[in-house]
Amino acid sequence: MKFYILNREITVKSDVIITLAVFLAVLIGMAVYAITAKGGDIVIYGDGEIEDFSDNHTNSDKNSKLSSEKTAGDEVEAGNTEKVSSENDNEHNKTEEIKVYVIGCVKNPGIVTLKKGQLIDDAVKAAGGLTDDADIYNINLVYSLNENMMLRIKSKNEVNEEENEGEMREEGKGVAIITDEGAGVNTAGQGTSNKTGKININTASVNELDTLPGIGIATANDIIAYREANGKFKSIEDIMKVPRIKENRFNNIKDFITVD
Repeated sequence: MKFYILNREITVKSDVIITLAVFLAVLIGMAVYAITAKGGDIVIYGDGEIEDFSDNHTNSDKNSKLSSEKTAGDEVEAGNTEKVSSENDNEHNKTEEIKVYVIGCVKNPGIVTLKKGQLIDDAVKAAGGLTDDADIYNINLVYSLNENMMLRIKSKNEVNEEENEGEMREEGKGVAIITDEGAGVNTAGQGTSNKTGKININTASVNELDTLPGIGIATANDIIAYREANGKFKSIEDIMKVPRIKENRFNNIKDFITVD
């Protein structure tokens, strides 16, 4: 077989070429065997890094790096789980909040924020506590509050002026509870108050009349029965025509009622 190197003709015999090819094949086989015998590994990590542990690293190096990468991934996953759990807890707590408007015989009347299911006692404390005039013995302080409402804490004199209603309300006679829109809101053309927030005695419900000073459930029913039998009140003074509402009681409620 002829070869040309630098324009010079060189002749090489075929058996020599075959011998060289066999020799190279043996060398390559020995190199592959040597690498395999060492237990060499090529590892591709999650970040795209490629590393050969066949010569420069031990198996412990490889396992350490793989373990470290797995631990970091677990920490990220745990952090995400805690974040989702925290967000769910915050959303749950937010939906459980209620607003309660506390007025009457408390030191700091106003709107307080409670958790659903808390007690009248919690609402009173949030409003600064009871005044000395409050009739604490006629308030069920463990009554549970489960919706937005208004509480009016009555005075001792007010409770004493109210007649015996024949039954004890769950929340007690010393507090009036107004739920929904109450008397101070006009809805669907059927409001029970005028722009000043006074209770319209011609349209008010029993619960709304019960919020008036010195007016209990029984007297509220008497007011409704009177207007159904005799028509609407023409003036606020006409309410004294209702049994048991005399001048003294009228003077207590006249600033809170209207016929308009």
